[in-house]
Amino acid sequence: MENPDKKPELSEDERATILDIVVQNFESAENNSLTEREEAEQARDYFDGKQWTSEEEKGLRERKQAPITDNMLKDKIEYMVGMEAASRTDPKAYPRTPHDEESAEAATDALRYVQENNDVPTQFSDNVENQFIEGYGALEIVAVNKPSGEKEIAVRHVPWDRTYYDQHSIRKDFSDARYRGVFVWMDVEDAKIKWPDADWDSIATDNDSMSDTFGDKPSDLWYDCNRKRVRVVEQYFRYQGKVWYAKFTKGSLITPPTVSPYLNEDGIPEDPYAWQSAYVDRDGNRYGVVRRYKDLQDEINHRRSRALFILNSNQLLAEEGAFVDANKARKEANKPDGYLEYAPGLKVEIRSNTELASGQAGLLADARQALATTGPKAVNNTSPSQSGRAKQLDQQTDVLELGRLFDQQRAQKRQMYKKVWNRVKQFWTDEKWVRIRDEEGKPSFAQLNHPVTAEEEAQELAQKGEQIPQEVLMHLNMGNVNQVVRTRNDVTEMDVDIIIDEAPDILTVQQEQFADLVSLAQVGVVYPPDVYLEASSLRNKDKLKEKLTGGDDPEAQAAAEQQKQIEQMMLQLEAADKSTKADEQAAKARKTHAEAEEQELTNMLGKSATAQLAME
Repeated sequence: MENPDKKPELSEDERATILDIVVQNFESAENNSLTEREEAEQARDYFDGKQWTSEEEKGLRERKQAPITDNMLKDKIEYMVGMEAASRTDPKAYPRTPHDEESAEAATDALRYVQENNDVPTQFSDNVENQFIEGYGALEIVAVNKPSGEKEIAVRHVPWDRTYYDQHSIRKDFSDARYRGVFVWMDVEDAKIKWPDADWDSIATDNDSMSDTFGDKPSDLWYDCNRKRVRVVEQYFRYQGKVWYAKFTKGSLITPPTVSPYLNEDGIPEDPYAWQSAYVDRDGNRYGVVRRYKDLQDEINHRRSRALFILNSNQLLAEEGAFVDANKARKEANKPDGYLEYAPGLKVEIRSNTELASGQAGLLADARQALATTGPKAVNNTSPSQSGRAKQLDQQTDVLELGRLFDQQRAQKRQMYKKVWNRVKQFWTDEKWVRIRDEEGKPSFAQLNHPVTAEEEAQELAQKGEQIPQEVLMHLNMGNVNQVVRTRNDVTEMDVDIIIDEAPDILTVQQEQFADLVSLAQVGVVYPPDVYLEASSLRNKDKLKEKLTGGDDPEAQAAAEQQKQIEQMMLQLEAADKSTKADEQAAKARKTHAEAEEQELTNMLGKSATAQLAME
C-alpha cells in the first residue's frame, strides 16, 4: 500500500504546469456548462414556485390577469424524495470467507457509527433532491482531524452549484471524468491569514464569468470586488497516471499539489467523491425529472390563469354612442355590482364568457390529470378493504417509471459506503470504541483494533474449551501476560463486502399473511411459535427467535428444545383430543340419525295399523 502522507517533490516548472492544468480545467467546466446550469437553475426556480418570467408577469398584470401558480411539480418531487426516505436501509458488511464473520459484524458497526455520526440519511436526501431537480447529487467522504489528533470520517453533501467536473464525462456516476472538484468563497483577509504563502493580490486581473451559477452570487469568476471575497477551489484530477489533489485560486497554488491522500480497496489513490446523475442527454448535459414535468406545469399555470381571467370578464356589445365613456362602461360590465347607464333606444348587450372558460377548464383538467398520472401518484385512492397484494401491485405500478432512478441511488449509496470503509481501513489504525444504536434505539458499543494480550487470549480460549496455542503458553510461562498476541477486529485486515439491502414496501402483504396464519390457528391448524414469529412484522425478530432457541447457552438450548418437544406433544394431544371429540360427535350424530329413522318407521307402522282397523 502506498504511503498517502508522502508528498512527491515537484519543481517550480511542474508546479506551474499543474496550476495551469487545474485552472484551465475549472474555467473549461464553467464555460462548457452554461446550458446545463441554466436549465438546472430554472428547474430549482420551478420547484420553488418561480414559474413565470418577469415579462410574462408584466404582460398579465397589464391586462389585469393574475399570474397563478399551482405548483404540482413540487408536490411530485417531494413525494419522490419521500419515497427514497421510506425505503432507507442500513449498510451491512458481509464476510467474504468463513473466517471473517466476526470481522463483518465489527465492520457493520463501524459503518453505522459513521452513518449516525454524520446523519447520513439527511445528507443523502439532500443529495437525492439535487438529482431530481438540478440533475445530479454530490457527496464527499473525507477524513478530518479532531482536536485530539484523531481522524474522523466525514460524509458531506455538496450543493450542486458548488461543484464542477469534466464536461466530456457522460457516465451517470462520473466514473469517466478526468477531474472533479468543489469550491467555496472566502474573505480575502481570512484567506491571507490561513494561507499566507499564496499570491492573493494578482487574482483580480482576470475575473470575468460566463454565468451566475459559479458566483456567490456575484457575476465574477475568481474575485468579488464588491465584498473582497476570493474563490478557493479544490480539484482531484488525473496526472501522470494517478489521481492528484490541488487547492488553488487564480494565479496561485494555495497548498503544494500532491497525490490524493485517499486510497481505494487496492491501495490506489482515488478521489473522495460519490456523485450520481439522474439523466444525461446526448450532448452530455445532466438533468433531472423537472424537464419531463415542466411543460405540463406551464400548461396548468397558464390555463388556470386564463380560465379565471375569462370568468371574470364579460363582452360588451353596444351601438355607437350608447355610452358616454366606453372604457368606464367596460369596467362596470365586469363588476359584480356594476352600473351601466346608456342612451335610450340604442342597443346594449352583455355576453358572459362561460363557454370559453369551460373550454379552458376542460383543458386544465386534462393537463392536471396528465401530470398527476406521470410517474408516482402521491394520492392513492385504494380502498381500505383492498388486499395487501393488490395494494403492492398499485404501488409497483406507481414507481415503475422510477425504477432506474432508485437503482442508481442504491448504486451511489453503495459507492458512498465503500469509500467510507476505505477511509476507515486507512485512518482508523488505533484502538477505537464506536457507539451505535440497536434496532430498539438503545446504545451499544463495539471495539475496533483491540490488542489482545496473552492473558486475555488464554482466558477466552479456556472459556470456549479450545486449545491454547504454544505461542500464548510460552508468553504466559515467561510471565509476559501483557504481551500482545493478536488484534481483535483489525480493520486493516478485514475482508468484507458492503451491501445495501433493498426495502420493498411489503408490509401490507406481510400483515395479510400473518392474519391468515392467525385465522388458521382459530380453526385448529396450529403451528410452532417460531412460525408465527417469522411471519409477523415485529422488530428484533432475530433476538426473539434467539430467546426461543436458547442462543449460545447449551443449557438454555436444551431447555428450549425440551419446551419445543413439550409444545409439540401438547399440539399432538390437542389434535388427538379434537379427533376423538370429532369421532364421538360423529357417532352421536349417527346414533341420533338412526333413532330418528326408527321413530319415523314406528310412526309409519302405527298409522298403517290404525288405517287397517278403520277399514274393518
